[in-house]
Amino acid sequence: MIIKKEKYWKNVRKEEQNNNLFLIYLDEVCLRSDQGNNIKLSERLANEIVREWSANGKIDAIKNSFFTKFCFSATDITKKEREAVSRRLVEYGTCDPICYIASEPKKLHLKQENLYSPLLDWAEKFFSIKLNIGTGLLFIEQPCINAKIIKKYLKELDNFHLTAI
Repeated sequence: MIIKKEKYWKNVRKEEQNNNLFLIYLDEVCLRSDQGNNIKLSERLANEIVREWSANGKIDAIKNSFFTKFCFSATDITKKEREAVSRRLVEYGTCDPICYIASEPKKLHLKQENLYSPLLDWAEKFFSIKLNIGTGLLFIEQPCINAKIIKKYLKELDNFHLTAI
């Protein structure tokens, strides 16, 4: 956890641990998340964090940099927060707007069909589900099995991949 407001380190480096994961060091101090957890990162993310923490600036600004904020969030997510995020994503999956295609005007219908069809095809193949497509504003019921499949998929994700969604 960082307490000082001003940048106090001279060097930022990544150090490889086991399983191709890296820790970040500010001089000889291991960078920790807001909750005080070690941040174990892939090499790509570690490189981005080194870049962000090597920049000049105040600690608050650095901590709000994109990759740092993402990594801190993924590292600090609790089981309860994971469950809440997964639940919201499953709910969203049962009423995704791409399942609603305008019937008119014809130009909008064709545009939505062209844009949404590849996404719908991908989702059906990736998750092995069937999505019901319709027009209008009324709710389109999706097969119950879809929610179970999506929930199972989300449960298997690590915190970084779930946070990215």
